[in-house]
Amino acid sequence: LEFRRVLFRSLVSQDGSVKLADFGLARIYDFSSLLTTVVVTLWYRSPEILLGTTYATPVDLWSCGCILAELFLRKPLFPGQYEVDQLGKIFDVLGTPAEPDWPDESSILRSNFSYARGRGVAAILPDLEAGASDLLQRMLLFDPKQRLTAAEALAHPYFADYGVSPHDLSSCSSANTTRSRLSDMSDSSLNLSQSSSSGASSSALDKSL
Repeated sequence: LEFRRVLFRSLVSQDGSVKLADFGLARIYDFSSLLTTVVVTLWYRSPEILLGTTYATPVDLWSCGCILAELFLRKPLFPGQYEVDQLGKIFDVLGTPAEPDWPDESSILRSNFSYARGRGVAAILPDLEAGASDLLQRMLLFDPKQRLTAAEALAHPYFADYGVSPHDLSSCSSANTTRSRLSDMSDSSLNLSQSSSSGASSSALDKSL
């Protein structure tokens, strides 16, 4: 109950501004965590999670892109019914990744999917202004290393009318540091936990939340 009270206070500001959130599958995260695939509501789940590969903070930018598109569309951009179907919905829009772009560590084979050229975000939202369209396309990239960081997204020209952001984005070094840190992470620190002990701890965390 106390957790819910804290969460409520963090999502409703003193001036009455409300933030959208979904913590149904949330997990505590740090750079040394053993991660699981049972995270992020399906429609907002990034390709790297769906493919069972290593992942980090870029998954949140993917989810933000999905939510932003949904606000414009007034319906989910990728309304998958199960994980493989979710990937299919993504490839229908972005196109099936080329063989060299498919992650080697994924147990899911690219050959499981028929080739899709991809309609593109701009085709699905043709009335979207150029700035919003560019922001969405840069958040919804298959390769997590190519996605915008949170700082870069907030500094995007689409948000120019709102000034810099509530946080200090004057230094681009923070974004570059984040990219460097993600690139330098060892696989051992990000490997998905396949052990039963990891599953048990995940279940315990589910109950605590």
